[in-house]
Amino acid sequence: MRGMTAIGVLVAVAGGGVAGAAAYFGDDPANPGSVSLACVSAMGLALTVWSALRPVPDISGVEDRLDTLDETAREGQRKDRAERAKDRIALKAGLEGVETSIGQIGDDVAAKITAALEARGAGPATIETALQNMAEVLASNDPDKDAARAAIRAGDVDAAEAALAAIYEKERAAIALMADKVDQARQEAARTAMEKASLAATRSAAEALDWYQKAAETAPDHFSAHIMVS
Repeated sequence: MRGMTAIGVLVAVAGGGVAGAAAYFGDDPANPGSVSLACVSAMGLALTVWSALRPVPDISGVEDRLDTLDETAREGQRKDRAERAKDRIALKAGLEGVETSIGQIGDDVAAKITAALEARGAGPATIETALQNMAEVLASNDPDKDAARAAIRAGDVDAAEAALAAIYEKERAAIALMADKVDQARQEAARTAMEKASLAATRSAAEALDWYQKAAETAPDHFSAHIMVS
Protein backbone atom coordinates (compact mmCIF):
# COMPACT_ATOMS: atom_id res chain seq x y z
CA MET A 1 0.00 0.00 0.00
CA ARG A 2 2.84 2.34 0.91
CA GLY A 3 4.51 1.49 -2.42
CA MET A 4 1.39 2.45 -4.35
CA THR A 5 1.13 5.71 -2.40
CA ALA A 6 4.76 6.49 -3.19
CA ILE A 7 4.17 5.87 -6.88
CA GLY A 8 1.13 8.19 -6.82
CA VAL A 9 3.13 10.89 -5.14
CA LEU A 10 5.94 10.39 -7.66
CA VAL A 11 3.51 10.87 -10.59
CA ALA A 12 1.92 13.87 -8.98
CA VAL A 13 5.25 15.51 -8.24
CA ALA A 14 6.51 14.82 -11.73
CA GLY A 15 3.36 16.24 -13.30
CA GLY A 16 3.40 19.24 -11.05
CA GLY A 17 7.07 19.77 -11.70
CA VAL A 18 6.58 19.76 -15.45
CA ALA A 19 3.65 22.14 -15.23
CA GLY A 20 5.48 24.47 -12.90
CA ALA A 21 8.63 24.48 -14.97
CA ALA A 22 6.68 25.09 -18.18
CA ALA A 23 4.91 28.02 -16.54
CA TYR A 24 8.23 29.41 -15.35
CA PHE A 25 10.13 29.04 -18.59
CA GLY A 26 7.11 29.47 -20.82
CA ASP A 27 6.21 27.61 -23.96
CA ASP A 28 8.37 29.81 -26.14
CA PRO A 29 9.47 28.52 -29.57
CA ALA A 30 12.52 30.73 -29.21
CA ASN A 31 13.47 28.75 -26.15
CA PRO A 32 13.22 25.07 -27.29
CA GLY A 33 14.97 23.81 -24.17
CA SER A 34 12.39 25.17 -21.80
CA VAL A 35 10.17 22.09 -21.81
CA SER A 36 13.14 19.72 -21.58
CA LEU A 37 14.53 21.67 -18.67
CA ALA A 38 11.17 21.52 -17.00
CA CYS A 39 11.09 17.72 -17.41
CA VAL A 40 14.57 17.31 -15.99
CA SER A 41 13.75 19.44 -12.97
CA ALA A 42 10.50 17.58 -12.39
CA MET A 43 12.17 14.17 -12.57
CA GLY A 44 14.91 15.24 -10.17
CA LEU A 45 12.32 16.41 -7.67
CA ALA A 46 10.32 13.20 -8.15
CA LEU A 47 13.36 11.00 -7.49
CA THR A 48 14.12 12.95 -4.31
CA VAL A 49 10.58 12.37 -3.07
CA TRP A 50 10.75 8.68 -4.07
CA SER A 51 13.96 8.16 -2.09
CA ALA A 52 12.31 9.64 0.97
CA LEU A 53 9.09 7.64 0.65
CA ARG A 54 10.28 4.24 -0.53
CA PRO A 55 10.08 1.45 2.12
CA VAL A 56 13.36 0.63 3.87
CA PRO A 57 14.14 -3.11 3.61
CA ASP A 58 14.47 -5.04 6.88
CA ILE A 59 18.07 -6.32 7.01
CA SER A 60 18.10 -7.35 10.67
CA GLY A 61 18.05 -11.03 9.71
CA VAL A 62 20.96 -10.53 7.35
CA GLU A 63 22.89 -8.70 10.04
CA ASP A 64 22.25 -11.53 12.51
CA ARG A 65 23.44 -14.04 9.93
CA LEU A 66 26.58 -12.01 9.30
CA ASP A 67 27.23 -11.81 13.05
CA THR A 68 26.86 -15.60 13.32
CA LEU A 69 29.23 -16.20 10.42
CA ASP A 70 31.73 -13.77 11.91
CA GLU A 71 31.60 -15.49 15.32
CA THR A 72 31.98 -18.90 13.66
CA ALA A 73 35.04 -17.66 11.80
CA ARG A 74 36.55 -16.26 15.00
CA GLU A 75 35.90 -19.54 16.82
CA GLY A 76 37.59 -21.44 14.01
CA GLN A 77 40.58 -19.13 14.25
CA ARG A 78 40.78 -19.65 18.03
CA LYS A 79 40.70 -23.44 17.62
CA ASP A 80 43.32 -23.27 14.89
CA ARG A 81 45.61 -21.20 17.11
CA ALA A 82 45.07 -23.63 20.01
CA GLU A 83 45.94 -26.62 17.79
CA ARG A 84 49.08 -24.91 16.54
CA ALA A 85 50.09 -24.12 20.13
CA LYS A 86 49.59 -27.77 21.13
CA ASP A 87 51.68 -28.87 18.16
CA ARG A 88 54.47 -26.50 19.19
CA ILE A 89 54.36 -27.78 22.78
CA ALA A 90 54.41 -31.42 21.62
CA LEU A 91 57.26 -30.69 19.24
CA LYS A 92 59.23 -28.97 21.98
CA ALA A 93 58.62 -31.87 24.39
CA GLY A 94 59.62 -34.35 21.70
CA LEU A 95 62.82 -32.49 20.93
CA GLU A 96 63.67 -32.31 24.63
CA GLY A 97 63.01 -36.05 24.95
CA VAL A 98 65.23 -36.78 21.96
CA GLU A 99 68.01 -34.65 23.45
CA THR A 100 67.68 -36.53 26.76
CA SER A 101 67.83 -39.93 25.06
CA ILE A 102 70.77 -38.91 22.91
CA GLY A 103 72.53 -37.64 26.02
CA GLN A 104 72.04 -40.99 27.72
CA ILE A 105 73.09 -43.08 24.72
CA GLY A 106 75.73 -40.84 23.22
CA ASP A 107 75.69 -38.88 19.98
CA ASP A 108 77.46 -41.51 17.90
CA VAL A 109 75.31 -44.44 19.03
CA ALA A 110 72.11 -42.37 18.79
CA ALA A 111 72.99 -41.34 15.25
CA LYS A 112 73.57 -44.97 14.23
CA ILE A 113 70.32 -46.17 15.78
CA THR A 114 68.34 -43.24 14.33
CA ALA A 115 69.69 -43.90 10.84
CA ALA A 116 68.85 -47.61 11.10
CA LEU A 117 65.31 -46.89 12.32
CA GLU A 118 64.73 -44.25 9.67
CA ALA A 119 65.76 -46.84 7.08
CA ARG A 120 62.85 -48.94 8.38
CA GLY A 121 60.51 -46.00 7.75
CA ALA A 122 60.01 -45.16 11.44
CA GLY A 123 58.71 -41.70 12.35
CA PRO A 124 60.15 -39.27 14.92
CA ALA A 125 57.86 -40.36 17.78
CA THR A 126 58.62 -44.06 17.23
CA ILE A 127 62.34 -43.36 17.03
CA GLU A 128 62.19 -41.34 20.26
CA THR A 129 60.49 -44.22 22.10
CA ALA A 130 63.10 -46.66 20.79
CA LEU A 131 65.96 -44.37 21.84
CA GLN A 132 64.55 -44.06 25.35
CA ASN A 133 64.26 -47.83 25.71
CA MET A 134 67.70 -48.45 24.25
CA ALA A 135 69.07 -46.00 26.84
CA GLU A 136 67.48 -48.19 29.55
CA VAL A 137 69.11 -51.30 28.08
CA LEU A 138 72.53 -49.62 28.09
CA ALA A 139 72.01 -48.48 31.69
CA SER A 140 71.03 -52.00 32.79
CA ASN A 141 73.49 -54.17 34.71
CA ASP A 142 71.75 -57.39 33.63
CA PRO A 143 74.50 -59.68 32.25
CA ASP A 144 71.93 -61.43 30.07
CA LYS A 145 71.64 -58.21 28.06
CA ASP A 146 75.33 -57.97 27.15
CA ALA A 147 74.64 -59.05 23.58
CA ALA A 148 71.83 -56.52 23.25
CA ARG A 149 74.03 -53.72 24.59
CA ALA A 150 76.81 -54.61 22.15
CA ALA A 151 74.37 -54.57 19.25
CA ILE A 152 72.97 -51.21 20.33
CA ARG A 153 76.41 -49.63 20.57
CA ALA A 154 77.15 -50.93 17.08
CA GLY A 155 73.88 -49.45 15.79
CA ASP A 156 72.69 -52.91 14.73
CA VAL A 157 69.01 -52.68 15.63
CA ASP A 158 68.19 -56.06 14.04
CA ALA A 159 70.74 -57.83 16.25
CA ALA A 160 69.57 -55.87 19.29
CA GLU A 161 65.97 -56.86 18.59
CA ALA A 162 66.90 -60.53 18.22
CA ALA A 163 68.95 -60.44 21.43
CA LEU A 164 66.07 -58.91 23.38
CA ALA A 165 63.66 -61.54 22.02
CA ALA A 166 66.00 -64.30 23.19
CA ILE A 167 66.25 -62.70 26.63
CA TYR A 168 62.46 -62.55 26.85
CA GLU A 169 62.11 -66.27 26.10
CA LYS A 170 64.67 -67.04 28.80
CA GLU A 171 62.87 -64.84 31.33
CA ARG A 172 59.49 -66.35 30.47
CA ALA A 173 60.92 -69.82 31.05
CA ALA A 174 62.21 -68.63 34.42
CA ILE A 175 58.73 -67.36 35.29
CA ALA A 176 57.25 -70.74 34.42
CA LEU A 177 59.88 -72.45 36.55
CA MET A 178 59.13 -70.13 39.45
CA ALA A 179 55.42 -70.81 39.00
CA ASP A 180 56.11 -74.54 39.28
CA LYS A 181 58.16 -73.94 42.41
CA VAL A 182 55.41 -71.78 43.90
CA ASP A 183 52.83 -74.45 43.16
CA GLN A 184 55.07 -77.09 44.73
CA ALA A 185 55.51 -74.91 47.80
CA ARG A 186 51.73 -74.44 48.04
CA GLN A 187 51.18 -78.18 47.92
CA GLU A 188 53.75 -78.74 50.66
CA ALA A 189 52.19 -76.02 52.86
CA ALA A 190 48.74 -77.50 52.34
CA ARG A 191 50.03 -80.96 53.28
CA THR A 192 51.51 -79.52 56.49
CA ALA A 193 48.17 -77.88 57.33
CA MET A 194 46.40 -81.21 56.76
CA GLU A 195 48.81 -82.95 59.10
CA LYS A 196 48.23 -80.31 61.78
CA ALA A 197 44.48 -80.63 61.28
CA SER A 198 44.58 -84.39 61.81
CA LEU A 199 46.18 -83.90 65.23
CA ALA A 200 43.87 -81.00 66.17
CA ALA A 201 40.87 -83.19 65.38
CA THR A 202 41.68 -85.45 68.38
CA ARG A 203 40.83 -82.61 70.75
CA SER A 204 38.81 -79.98 68.79
CA ALA A 205 36.74 -80.53 65.67
CA ALA A 206 36.38 -76.77 65.17
CA GLU A 207 40.12 -76.17 65.23
CA ALA A 208 40.70 -79.11 62.88
CA LEU A 209 38.17 -77.64 60.42
CA ASP A 210 39.99 -74.29 60.56
CA TRP A 211 43.25 -75.98 59.55
CA TYR A 212 41.58 -77.93 56.78
CA GLN A 213 40.23 -74.62 55.44
CA LYS A 214 43.74 -73.15 55.55
CA ALA A 215 45.00 -76.11 53.53
CA ALA A 216 42.25 -75.63 50.92
CA GLU A 217 42.95 -71.89 50.64
CA THR A 218 46.71 -72.43 50.33
CA ALA A 219 46.34 -75.00 47.56
CA PRO A 220 42.96 -74.54 45.82
CA ASP A 221 43.60 -77.68 43.73
CA HIS A 222 44.35 -79.87 46.78
CA PHE A 223 41.62 -82.48 46.48
CA SER A 224 41.87 -83.98 49.99
CA ALA A 225 41.69 -80.58 51.68
CA HIS A 226 38.47 -79.69 49.84
CA ILE A 227 36.99 -83.06 50.76
CA MET A 228 37.59 -82.35 54.46
CA VAL A 229 35.91 -78.93 54.41
CA SER A 230 32.98 -79.91 52.20
